[in-house]
Amino acid sequence: MRVAIVGTGGIAAVHARALHALGHTVAAVVSRTQAGADTFAQAHAPACAMATTRLETALTFGVDAVHICTPPALHGAAIRACLEAGRHVVSEKPLCPAAAEAR
Repeated sequence: MRVAIVGTGGIAAVHARALHALGHTVAAVVSRTQAGADTFAQAHAPACAMATTRLETALTFGVDAVHICTPPALHGAAIRACLEAGRHVVSEKPLCPAAAEAR
């Protein structure tokens, strides 16, 4: 499975290690800065072919699933974009900061 990781904080490294252990490929990394995306990809995703600051770009890169590892306030918009693009989503908790947004 080809996976994108959105967010490059500490928990994203845990997701990258777990994906690797399961035999999946982290094909894309999305961070708020290009330097953050590049650094994370080099350290945690050696097979990564795309490091970017734009989720939309990663979604057009042929990933099957997306792991959302951003701060909670950013979960809703990222999850919505991934689902609208037809991708499977794994999100850190909480799903969204407000129940209305999750609905």
